[in-house]
This record gives sequence, structure tokens and C-alpha cells, in this order.
Amino acid sequence: MATKKTTKPKAKAIKVTVTKSRPKAKTKAKPVETSEIQQPTSLLTSQSIPKVYRKIIIFSILLVIVLAVLVVHYSLAKAFITITPEYSDHDISFSAQIVDPEQSDLNIEEKDYLIGRKLETVLTKSGTFTPPTSITQGDKASGEITLINNYSKEQTLVATTRLLAANGKLFRLTKTVTVPAGSKLTAIARADETGDEYLIAATKFTIPGLWEGLQDKIYAESTGAMKMQEETHHLITAETINAAITSLKDQILIDAIAQFQPQLSGNEYINNDALIVQEIRRSTSANIGEDTESFDVELELSIKTITYDEQKLLTKIENDINVLAEQNQGLINFSNNDINVSISENEEVLNGIIGVIQGKYKIQLANPNIDMEQIKGKSPDEATQYLTNLSGVLSADISLSPFWLTNIPDLDNHIKVILNK
Repeated sequence: MATKKTTKPKAKAIKVTVTKSRPKAKTKAKPVETSEIQQPTSLLTSQSIPKVYRKIIIFSILLVIVLAVLVVHYSLAKAFITITPEYSDHDISFSAQIVDPEQSDLNIEEKDYLIGRKLETVLTKSGTFTPPTSITQGDKASGEITLINNYSKEQTLVATTRLLAANGKLFRLTKTVTVPAGSKLTAIARADETGDEYLIAATKFTIPGLWEGLQDKIYAESTGAMKMQEETHHLITAETINAAITSLKDQILIDAIAQFQPQLSGNEYINNDALIVQEIRRSTSANIGEDTESFDVELELSIKTITYDEQKLLTKIENDINVLAEQNQGLINFSNNDINVSISENEEVLNGIIGVIQGKYKIQLANPNIDMEQIKGKSPDEATQYLTNLSGVLSADISLSPFWLTNIPDLDNHIKVILNK
């Protein structure tokens, strides 16, 4: 195959003409003028602000600082007052009706009725008692004698039996004795009257009260002289008899309660201090004024009790106390042991109301009535003096915060009262 032959075009000739330039004359560089940097002038200079305005600004700054200090001072100022109250005793009375549900159509739950019933028993008890012993210096001559019975029968000689001495002075036996037949026993004889002429030596005594045919068989002899000596007495007084009655009564009440207890059911409760007691009969073997070593007493009592729901009664009392506590800032003390009750029986039972329970309970109240205006702005010493002079305040302790505070703040919400209940 034939190839096509290409030919390159010829380049055109370029003519360059070089011309030589003359060197320019050198020129001196002109110095560059630089401007100085100006510093900003203060707004508070005496040249920019007049003197009077400068004082106003300084005063304003100081005032802001003072106000800030005062705000901090009053916002931090606190007074803490701790008071120990002084409690006083108060007696609170209460009463409630006792209803036997089997005899009543009352709505017991709606009112403060107590459910209960009557229990009754009659008991008798007797005992032997010894009067108190007293020793006195006798003002009548006395001494020991021997009573002799040479008769075939025993002989009873009552107290104050006359004993006639050989010199005609009259003595008397101090106690009742019985001399066995053909035997003898010792006893005490006392002069019938005062006087030294009764201080006689040992002698024989006849018994004028006996039949003359027995006076030589039943008689007395003394082995020593009669003397003014100490005498032992067991005198019966009204207090002696009452003490014996009280002792028997206490024993009977214990026996009665022991009889009642097995009869209780549910919430029934017997108050041992509220029994209804009636004396039926009493008898004593000695009278007031007698001098005897012992005497017997017998006592018969009727004992009644009315049972009641103690828990319901306590709930009623506690509810009343809670109301008092709310009214008294909780400053109240109470104990179940401080309740005293008595029960009276309704002789005529109406609507099943068989009795009424009445009583008192003791509470302790404290009422420190503080007038805050009297302590605001005062020093702790002045405020403490005011508080401790109040009734109902036993002691007071005051602390201030922060430490530089010297007086109690004037704002109520910056004073905190703490009560030691």
C-alpha cells in the first residue's frame, strides 16, 4: 500500500530587535512618616469627669457595699431559744354510764356507754387480835400473889375480885382466873386505892366475896412486899377495834374478788378499788376501855361490783387527752396509773343503765406563754431573764448565729423556739 508522505511547514523567521535602555538616575527614598499610637485615656480622670460626679460614684459604690453587708447580716441572723417547760399537775374529771346490754335497747356504740353487769356476794370472817402494849409506872401498890384452892371444886375468880389483907387493906385481882380444885396458881393483885400505906409486907388475903364456909379453903398469900412498879396494859380503844375491822374487811374483799374473777368474760374488767361494800354485821368480845391481852372480832359484808370495758374507757380518756395536747403544743404528760375511779349502783335500772363510773386522772401541763415582742432586739441575758420569770418556764438557753450577732433579731422567722417536751 502506498503511504502518503507528509511534509512539515517551514517556520517563519522572527526578527527580534534589542534596544539598550539607559540606566535611570537613582532617587533617594523619602522617609515614611509614622504616627504615634495614642493610649486610651481613663474615664475617671479629673480631666474627663468633674469632681462632684466622682464623689457620687464613690458614694454609690460604698452604699452598695453597705447594703450588701446589711442584707447578708439580716439574712444570716438567727436566734435559737431552747426552753425547758415547767409542768404543773391538773386533775381532770370524767364519768360514763354502765349499761347491761341484756336489759337495754340503747344504741351502745353511738354514745360513750360502757358495757357491764352486776356481781354480788356475802362473806363473813372472824379473827383474834392483840391490842397495843403500853407500860406505865403504877400509882397503886401491886405484887404477885398465890391463889390456893383446897376445895373439891375449881373456883373462878373474875377480874377486880376483892382480896382483903390481914391489916384490912383492900386489893383486887387484875385478871380473871380459874383455880383448879386442890391446886394453886399465881396472879397479880393491885391496891384498891393509891397511897404508901398499901406497900405492905408478905401476908395472907381472904376473899370476902366467897361464902364464909369457903373462905378458909380458898384464899391467897403473898411471898413478897407490895411495890409501886411498872404495869403492862393492853387497852382496848376505838382505834384498836377499827384496825381489827379494817383487817377483816381487807381479807373479805380479797376473797370476794377471787370469787368474781372466774365469772368474767371478754373485755369485762373489775376495778378492785371500786367495789361497793355494805356492812351487815359486826361483833367484838371486848368493849372500849377494857384491859385485855386479846379480843375476837367477827365481820359480815355484802360486796357488789359492776364490771365494765376498761379498754373503751381508756380510749375515751386518751382521746380527751389528745385534744388537750393539740391545744397545748403537745406539752402534756399522762400515765394510766394516775386514774382513780369509783362506781355507784343505780337502784332503779332504767334502759339497762345499772351504774355510773366516775373518776379523775392526773395530767401534767406546761404552758409557756411567750410574748415574742418582749424578746426581739434584746440581748440574750435580757431575754433569758424575761423567759425564766414566766410561769411555765423552768429554764431557757439562747444562742445567736453568726457569732458576731449580739441581739435577738427583730423578725419572727429568724427566731426559732425549741421546746424540750
